[in-house]
Amino acid sequence: MAPTANATLRLAIPVAALTIAVVGLLMERVFLRPLGFDPLRQVLLTVGFAFLFQQGALDIWGGDNLIITPPAVLEESAVIARDRSRVTIRDPARLAALARGDEGAVRGGGSVT
Repeated sequence: MAPTANATLRLAIPVAALTIAVVGLLMERVFLRPLGFDPLRQVLLTVGFAFLFQQGALDIWGGDNLIITPPAVLEESAVIARDRSRVTIRDPARLAALARGDEGAVRGGGSVT
């Protein structure tokens, strides 16, 4: 009698969790522990492994690239500081107005220092 999809899933979840736990333990013992307490190197190594695992999953199971189009406000760059002045803008509409050249848009919703 062939196993049902429900039975296979019930077996696959604990096996996957155990496999990930073993991989994590091996990574910690072999790669992270020898680094000692160096947070920057640990984070870089961990992010590097995340990229490797993600690419491995894409190679095995495939996938499509997700193309994200930015909003129109973010498609162009704007020069905000011209002469060592700092501009803080909290409202995206005012930032867009400033990008169009309306420097009066900064007043009221941001600060110029």
